Order: sequence, then structure tokens, then C-alpha cells
Amino acid sequence: MANLMPIDQAAAQEGVSRTTIYRLLRLGHLKKYRSPGVDRKTYIDADALREVREHPPLKVVE
Repeated sequence: MANLMPIDQAAAQEGVSRTTIYRLLRLGHLKKYRSPGVDRKTYIDADALREVREHPPLKVVE
């Protein structure tokens, strides 16, 4: 099961900015989750964030 947590909490836990997380989401390196109902927060898998930080994706050089 994924270790889902709000972006703010994941950023604080991993020592990255929210901007970094949103960039990783935009580039497709992380997947976002939304809970139905009143809670409008965006969640990410904290384990996936840790994995991306430990093993950054390669840059494409043209």
C-alpha cells in the first residue's frame, strides 16, 4: 500500500520545497492522489518521493 501524505507534510519530511514536488508531478516522476469529499488536499506517495530523491531520473541531453 502506498504511503500517502499531503504535499506539505511530504515536503517537510523529505526536506524539499512544495515547488520541487509540483515540478516532479508535472514531469511525471510522481503521481498525485485526491481524496473524494470535503478534503481537497493533494496527496503523494512519500515512498515514491524518497525513491526519486535517492535515484534521480536521467536528464535528456540533445
